[in-house]
Amino acid sequence: MAVFLVAGNSHSIARRTDGTVWTWGNDELGQLGLGDPAMTFRSVPTQVAGVSNAREVAIGASTSLFLASDGFVHACGSHTSIQLGRPATAPQTSFLPVQRFRRPRAISAGWLHCLAAYKGQVFAWGRNQHGGFGIGTQGELWTYPRPLPGVDGVSQAICGRWGQSFLLRRSGPRVLAAGRNNYGQLGDGTTQDRLEFVPIPGMSDVVAVSASSDFTLALRDDGTVWAWGRNHVGQLGDGTLVDRPTPARVGQLRRIVAISAGGAHGLALDDAGRISGWGLNTTAQLGDDGSGNFSVRRVPAKIPMKRPIVALSTGGGHSLAVDDHGDLWGWGYNVNGQVGTGSTAPHVFVPTRVTGISQVG
Repeated sequence: MAVFLVAGNSHSIARRTDGTVWTWGNDELGQLGLGDPAMTFRSVPTQVAGVSNAREVAIGASTSLFLASDGFVHACGSHTSIQLGRPATAPQTSFLPVQRFRRPRAISAGWLHCLAAYKGQVFAWGRNQHGGFGIGTQGELWTYPRPLPGVDGVSQAICGRWGQSFLLRRSGPRVLAAGRNNYGQLGDGTTQDRLEFVPIPGMSDVVAVSASSDFTLALRDDGTVWAWGRNHVGQLGDGTLVDRPTPARVGQLRRIVAISAGGAHGLALDDAGRISGWGLNTTAQLGDDGSGNFSVRRVPAKIPMKRPIVALSTGGGHSLAVDDHGDLWGWGYNVNGQVGTGSTAPHVFVPTRVTGISQVG
């Protein structure tokens, strides 16, 4: 399924059903792709000029990407880790094509690198910090996308926020992981960085992975959610504050169809369109009831929504969701306008309609 909504660290991106791309939030490094030389933040979704064929979107710390229907990838924003896939020294305020690239089927972006899947292969570009490319070394800068050697049969490639990579394969070991592992966020039972891809035991039936900087979520085909890594604010949702280097079930979640790992909080969507959230809540990223209750949630709790939800995404401190009418909702941290409600109030406490955009999907 194509990704059409992503909440980032301080900005957001969405695709409408007509193929247009909309961005909002922080633009200090040109990550909104609006061509604004002043790089001014936007507190409401703003259409990216000249784009009407987007198929999928992705987001890094200060970068944005979209995959066009013609198969070409376009990127904008910060170039400190070569995430734009082209020679550059300064931030790019407009979307430009990623160069020397075949036409991929799916894309993913982290804070340091990007991945793309193409006919079972995986292509990577950016900074190979902590060995996230899985090539046995670390520290390289790949200006252009290159195929990862020895990797095939991959259906999905997912970037962690800070140097991890996860691959979902069609056969053999289902989930492979490489890169930063200081809290056990790779799920292999250790806390050692992995410079080559290793299998995650017991995850043979995983259908989706979402990775933050220090914890990871996985959705299994039976509708249960599993998590591993850091747990100091309850982001694993298992009722404890104990770090786990191997997968453990998140609460009693059932019939889940989508997951998202934020900065230190998680969201899950069930087949009835209901959202559950857990973990850190210091910026109301769990859809607080407006009372200013910023308590940590160690187990999932329902977030009240006015309509059934069909898609969701978690950012560093904010959350977004699309309802069954294609309307967009946001809540949480908002000092850069990343929630999209037209203000820069520090917190949006409850799910609030995002203005100026509809038919997201």
